[in-house]
Amino acid sequence: MKIKAVQIAAFVQAENDAFAERLTCSLHARRAGAADPPRELSELVRAQIARAEAHGLQTEWQIAVYVTAAAALGVDFDTRIEAVREVLADRGAPLDRKARIILAHLDGAAAAAEGS
Repeated sequence: MKIKAVQIAAFVQAENDAFAERLTCSLHARRAGAADPPRELSELVRAQIARAEAHGLQTEWQIAVYVTAAAALGVDFDTRIEAVREVLADRGAPLDRKARIILAHLDGAAAAAEGS
């Protein structure tokens, strides 16, 4: 059996769409009562997935961390937060390290919000 390139492309697109939908649903559930309608949240997720990929992030976990941070910290977090900006610009930094640094800032923001 031979799989054609068009079939592979269709499978990859279907997987990408499913991931974006799962991530959108997860964020929507976490942001119960937030003003973002599902369509706007879906558009935000897809735009931030593209930004994460532009930074070289590849795995679902890395991209989910990035998108979650953008939703929680603002879509400009990757340029506004110095440590995040620096690690994303470092082409030699391991991708999981980049995601862990983003996650640390996300966790720090969540802890600060709980303490308020």
